[in-house]
Amino acid sequence: MKFVTNILFPAMPAALKAGKIDAAVLPEPFASVAEQADGAVPLVDLDQGATTSFPVAGYVVTKQWAERYPHTLAAFDQALEEGQAIADSDRAAVEQAFEDLPTKPVALAVSKQIAAVMALDDYPFANAVGGVDPVRL
Repeated sequence: MKFVTNILFPAMPAALKAGKIDAAVLPEPFASVAEQADGAVPLVDLDQGATTSFPVAGYVVTKQWAERYPHTLAAFDQALEEGQAIADSDRAAVEQAFEDLPTKPVALAVSKQIAAVMALDDYPFANAVGGVDPVRL
């Protein structure tokens, strides 16, 4: 088995279809695009059982940056929390946001059909009540 790490998410569905790679770990919307447009078949759902809503990515800054820019950090955290609140309560807004994404510098715009069927991710916040659990990590 050989891992290929230099393929961007938007290019992975085409690489799968062309046989350049045999498998890919694809977040949404790329997983649904690969399934709907290219017939890709999911091998495993990593968001079930013990890994349900398990954080697999995050944002980090240095302690020095956080101390120097506390207002910027607070505004960024608030924007993320507000976005998650919208995503949790208004699927139509999320679908529209995906449809409105720009197509450059990488193709991120999502068709109405893909937006309607794709799974929505969950982004727990370390600073929020019920956020990321250090023990679970």
